[in-house]
Amino acid sequence: MSTYAITGSNGFIASHLVTKMLEQGHSIRATVRYENDAPQLECMRNLQAAHPNKLTIHKVEDLTKVDELVEVFRGCDGVFHMAAVHPKYGFEETPEGREELIAIAVKGTVSALEACVKADVKRVVLTSSLAAVECGNDEGALTEGTWSKADVFDSAEKLEKTTWATHYTYVKSKTEQEKAAVDFAEKNGLDLRVIVPGNLCVGPIANKEINGTMTRLRDIMSGTNTLKGAADLGVVHVEDVVAAHVASMTKDDACGRYLVTRNMVKIEEIFETLKGLYPSAKLAAMDNMDICSGVQGKARTIETRTEKELGLKLKDLSTTLKDAVDSMVINNSV
Repeated sequence: MSTYAITGSNGFIASHLVTKMLEQGHSIRATVRYENDAPQLECMRNLQAAHPNKLTIHKVEDLTKVDELVEVFRGCDGVFHMAAVHPKYGFEETPEGREELIAIAVKGTVSALEACVKADVKRVVLTSSLAAVECGNDEGALTEGTWSKADVFDSAEKLEKTTWATHYTYVKSKTEQEKAAVDFAEKNGLDLRVIVPGNLCVGPIANKEINGTMTRLRDIMSGTNTLKGAADLGVVHVEDVVAAHVASMTKDDACGRYLVTRNMVKIEEIFETLKGLYPSAKLAAMDNMDICSGVQGKARTIETRTEKELGLKLKDLSTTLKDAVDSMVINNSV
């Protein structure tokens, strides 16, 4: 079995990935920003107990500290770089500010890749975001060759005259992060594979906390619509995203960028599906919309090689939403 490092390992997708890799018998070196006794790491400590000598936790508070990462990465067969800065949803200001948030995203990723080179790690899987793909491409098909458009996420009008300035800052950070990673890998001979999950990645709760994306479903089930900015969404099951990460790391012929989502679905379809699954629930009305992505009443298609090349069959919308909501109900999060 192999040894892999996973940065940002207590995140939603990353927590599921840690569990999956341990179940397959691999050894994991998990980087976190917290002390080992922090409440956020309870799930990881439970995994340590269940998989003796297979999981080590490494506090790395600043991903630009290359030497600290080198010590974690040395001897690994590959690195999953999943750590990222996630501002609060959409329109809330960030304490870092626009330029700093973008710089953190880019510098943290480039530093992690630099550490891979110094630690002699050849293969890296980077977790990107549909934010780096769909912004400004509001109609038609999204492909592995599609990039978000700077004339949209840098637009002074959108940054100054809408409530979505933080959203566009996040879009820019993810776009520049991924492009910087691809450029660094090409110049330094790194075997980089990129996973781009759908922008509504949901499923069973991995630990006691739920992330911002799962919060959107919780809000709808609790009577408030906080998906108001999207006309359509790429809904994907977290288990499918994890499977794509594993396959892209372990398949020698995997390469480049993979969009991991089925076709986008109209936001109306998400509400209708939830209503059909939970007819007695007091779901939010689809009101207070403020579209910053897509075109109302339309859904974009996804053209991707993920299923064919990585050997996956992505779960359908109903299954994905049901697994997510049922998990929150069981965990008293709804």
